[in-house]
Amino acid sequence: MEDFIKKLKEKNHDNSFEKTSGWLTESSRKLNLKKLNRRKSKMKEYILKHKIQFAVIILAAILIAACNMPVTQSDTVGYALSWTTSGTDNKTVADNLQKLSWYGNSSVTAESKNINGQEIVEYKLIVQSNDDKLVTSYKNDLEKIKELTSIKIMPLNENVKRPVYSAALHSFFKIDINSDKMTDEEVQKEITRQLESAGFNNMTVSYKPDEKGKKRLEIKLKSGSGTENKGHMEVNVENKNGKEVIKMKTGQPDVDLSKMTDAEIRAYVKKQNPEDELQDSEITIERNGNNVNVKVEKEIVK
Repeated sequence: MEDFIKKLKEKNHDNSFEKTSGWLTESSRKLNLKKLNRRKSKMKEYILKHKIQFAVIILAAILIAACNMPVTQSDTVGYALSWTTSGTDNKTVADNLQKLSWYGNSSVTAESKNINGQEIVEYKLIVQSNDDKLVTSYKNDLEKIKELTSIKIMPLNENVKRPVYSAALHSFFKIDINSDKMTDEEVQKEITRQLESAGFNNMTVSYKPDEKGKKRLEIKLKSGSGTENKGHMEVNVENKNGKEVIKMKTGQPDVDLSKMTDAEIRAYVKKQNPEDELQDSEITIERNGNNVNVKVEKEIVK
């Protein structure tokens, strides 16, 4: 044993330290690489197991972003009301205006103009309310003053940005018109104007008496045309003889009508509108190749 220890001491071991250092470094590198691969393997396994959940989370984020994306819409914030009279009748008109309950608290301006040698006095009022019934009541009061030569109402609109989900709440559009003091042409123009302002473009509007003398309202989508608005609309035109009501739903159906028979289409339309209790005769189907147009006409007598 003493001879072995003596020989061990006499031998030069300087070269062995470098080899030992290299062996330790390589062993450490392999160990770290093995741990890294193990972590990667676990992560891949986790992602594979939860792939559907990740997809749902990403999809939800996209939907939330879309719902909060602002869109611009036009809202009525008030009305401009104007009426005119001749210079000779202005004193009588001014006296009658003072008798109206709302006139004294309103900021009405009056301006005298000379048009073709005739003096015309124009009154203007800004109604700071989006309540169309309020401005209509003002108009009805003015119509009782026979000396007035014209009465006009103009809505005041402003562009408003709101999220998509909020804009969807505004997709139902309604028009109410009292036609007693309006010509048929004025009714048609006013309905068309309001429809276009709400995105219901390419509509044809007709308001005229039928063969029995009763006023009839018709609103149709022009052939081959679309509309920007995919909501629902309702138009009510009332006069002393009654009311005409048109209700319309716009947008694409969730089925391919071109692959359905007329009977299947009628059954589909009835199912989509159960509250209307539609009859087959009230559902008209027009085909032009793969283009199918479905029109529902139902008259309700009250």
